[in-house]
Amino acid sequence: MKKEIIALTLLILLFLGSLYNIRVMDNMVETLESGVQSSFNAAQSNDFEKAAILIDEAAGDWLSRDGYTHIFIRHTEIDSTTDAFFEFMTDISAKDAESSVGTYGKLMAHLDSLKTMEHISFGSIF
Repeated sequence: MKKEIIALTLLILLFLGSLYNIRVMDNMVETLESGVQSSFNAAQSNDFEKAAILIDEAAGDWLSRDGYTHIFIRHTEIDSTTDAFFEFMTDISAKDAESSVGTYGKLMAHLDSLKTMEHISFGSIF
């Protein structure tokens, strides 16, 4: 009986830990998406100085979370999201509003996938 109680306690702790991770990921991605969106809006208004500052802040925020992301996110996802950040930053630095539309979309898709891959679904359980 003691083993079953320990096993049940561990299962409950794992479930609660996954719920906590989902909340952390959702909050992190929403913050990052907000910064990227603000940068994109500034670039579309031809305010590339402001856009560069905003995307640098968002990228810095992303890179500062390295300790957490390398534990809970697959490395391929981290690398592709980081690459997408730098591609968008390159377009902003080049003051290329037209090209930034595509790289913005790519970056937002990567950020959105980070959020959705952590959510619990029927398929992820069975």
